[in-house]
Amino acid sequence: MIKPFKAILNAKKILPTLRQEQKKPMVELIQSFESMLEQKYFTKSTEVLILASIEKSLLDSGVYEGKEIPLPQIYEKFKTDIKYGPDFKMAEIIAVLKSHEQSIKLKNGTFEKSCVNKDFTDFEPLLKKTLSEFKMSLYWEEQQP
Repeated sequence: MIKPFKAILNAKKILPTLRQEQKKPMVELIQSFESMLEQKYFTKSTEVLILASIEKSLLDSGVYEGKEIPLPQIYEKFKTDIKYGPDFKMAEIIAVLKSHEQSIKLKNGTFEKSCVNKDFTDFEPLLKKTLSEFKMSLYWEEQQP
């Protein structure tokens, strides 16, 4: 059985051999299939990330120690994260990274010098780049035949 993305690639290869009046419907058909497949894979990746987040929440709450399963809190956290969007979540992650950096500098005795020289990492571009690379790797891995 041929894989969907491979079938689309094969169809794209024959496009140059078609007459002009045949190309437009074929291109529209290919784009439609690509869109459906991307949506399918995006949903699959989203499900995996949600499940990983639920697993982390369960482990953090001590469920493995016999504590109560905090499903309402997990649900509320998802609702809040979605409500405030990725910029808010990114700001929270940056705050954690800055706190980590300051902690390391305090341990190393370089915190005061860093404050004077304003020598702190700008985490936002690093995090955006990492997020972009991660999303692209998920997209490309799903398309491999």
